[in-house]
Amino acid sequence: MKKQLHTVYINLIISFVLGVIIWAFFGIYYRHHLHYQEQLQLFLFNWEYFVEKISRPGGLAVYLANFITQFFYHSSLGALLISFLLVILRTQISMISYDISKKLVYALLTCVPSLLFAILLCDENVHLSGLIAVLFNLYGVIIYKRINSNTARTVYLLIMIPFLYGLFGYAVFTFPALCLFMEWTIIRTYKKSSLLIITIACIAIMALCPFIIKMILPQYPISRFWLAGDYYRLVTINYPFILYVLLSVVIVPLLFKWLPNPKKSKGKIITQILQLLFLFITIDWLFAIAADWEKEELMGYDYYVRTEKWNNIIDKANKRSPDSPQTVAALNLALSKKDYLGDYMFYYFQNGADGLIPNHTVDFILPLMIGETYYHMGLVNSAQRFIFEGMESIPDYQKSSRCLQRLAETNLINGNYEVAEKYLRILQNTLFYRDWANQVISFLRDENRINTHATWGRLRKFNLQNDYLFINEDKEFLFKQLFIHNPENKMALEYLLGLNLLNKDLNHFKENIQTGIKKRSYDKIPIIYQQALVYLENVVGSNADFSEYISSEVREQYENFQKSCSATVGNEGTIRRNFGNTYWYYLLFRGDPFIKANY
Repeated sequence: MKKQLHTVYINLIISFVLGVIIWAFFGIYYRHHLHYQEQLQLFLFNWEYFVEKISRPGGLAVYLANFITQFFYHSSLGALLISFLLVILRTQISMISYDISKKLVYALLTCVPSLLFAILLCDENVHLSGLIAVLFNLYGVIIYKRINSNTARTVYLLIMIPFLYGLFGYAVFTFPALCLFMEWTIIRTYKKSSLLIITIACIAIMALCPFIIKMILPQYPISRFWLAGDYYRLVTINYPFILYVLLSVVIVPLLFKWLPNPKKSKGKIITQILQLLFLFITIDWLFAIAADWEKEELMGYDYYVRTEKWNNIIDKANKRSPDSPQTVAALNLALSKKDYLGDYMFYYFQNGADGLIPNHTVDFILPLMIGETYYHMGLVNSAQRFIFEGMESIPDYQKSSRCLQRLAETNLINGNYEVAEKYLRILQNTLFYRDWANQVISFLRDENRINTHATWGRLRKFNLQNDYLFINEDKEFLFKQLFIHNPENKMALEYLLGLNLLNKDLNHFKENIQTGIKKRSYDKIPIIYQQALVYLENVVGSNADFSEYISSEVREQYENFQKSCSATVGNEGTIRRNFGNTYWYYLLFRGDPFIKANY
């Protein structure tokens, strides 16, 4: 009794520590990967969605994975669910391992499959369906061991293989592998010849399952049935690390049979130290190698753009300046929304015009960022196109809750109420978007409420009424048309002037700021524009008089910049320290070296 209690306590402690480590990792350090996963799927509480998912092999694993993934909307809750599933996996592995050989000294070894799954889930394209499939397969193994009748066990084994394959996909091989191993090494109630026939029958059934399903569902390629369960978002690609992790679920219990059981205390201590060292290396791998921190940063910016947490973006940039087109674009959007872009744009790294709105590429995430910028600027139709393209490009053919939410808004703004209602009715079948959909659906066909809405009413005023041919490279024309259409659209003017400055196109900057001054009454020209104007005045020369818009402080700073450039030829570091946050420094020392100032 004491030994059993000791075993229980040891396993509880191990499970608790494992759960805390995994929760802390996904809930604190890697939380934006969970937000990313949640936005690229759409779980619906209706019968049609359930039937659609389970109609393919492995469909129940996909359905349950999507059900859990929806809770990633709150990253702390999502991390808790992941840690709970991985603790269950560790518990199952320990139960099966102790059934094979009661070697408590190797208790830490049962954490390995859970940690490998945690490493696997660091890849944003890996779904929970593989983990869920393994959990159900292991429950099948636990039940198998407790069946006493040979005949009943055999019937159960042969029936459960196609059953588990149909519901949970190709992870089914873990079930017969562990069951047969126990038959060959532990149970031993069959003759070897009979057991060999059963083994061959199991292999044959597993091999035939994909081909039988292919006959039932001929519209899918056979690869979809070999890889049944959609454990990976890129469904046409075989990701081998998934297979390696699934194999660890089989290998660890087998090690309990083959590893020696040290009798002396010294041997037990050495064994446990070695296990701790191995686990430490695995956890270090989790944090240092498997985790993609650059993507986590990008996903963080994307999440804050999606939730319109502009201050969070600026705070994040103040800790570490963004340096990719997507993150710089998110920062510039936040600066514009907080009315800081004209003053603080060059306080941060700028990588050219792509830092305002990146050029569209074949991708399913970048269009969402582009669409968000166009949406806030008032290019509602362009935003709608990019958001829709992003959703339709998701590799595993899922719909996106985030995209449907934005598409409902763009159609509402455009007065396409039937289309907006279609999207809102879909979102009413979700858990975390239901309340929002119920609220928005009350706006349908109510022109006064929409026109007075703080966001939708403003975007209606900004939205272009004429048709234009959209060319990715001609953003300047689009921004200018937006501003001329409605001079209240300050963001359009800021992006127009910002585009000129980033392209070092001071001729067009001069023309466009003249238009901006005429259309808007400025109390004060933003600092960055003043810096460009004083450069035009002193270096290029200008037939327009902008002197009244340039402060004495900016003029004095420019004189100091000229002196510094003359006194420190070849010492860019000194200039960067003193003037790195000015447009002059960007113009002369930063940006694409092949872009020359156009004036």
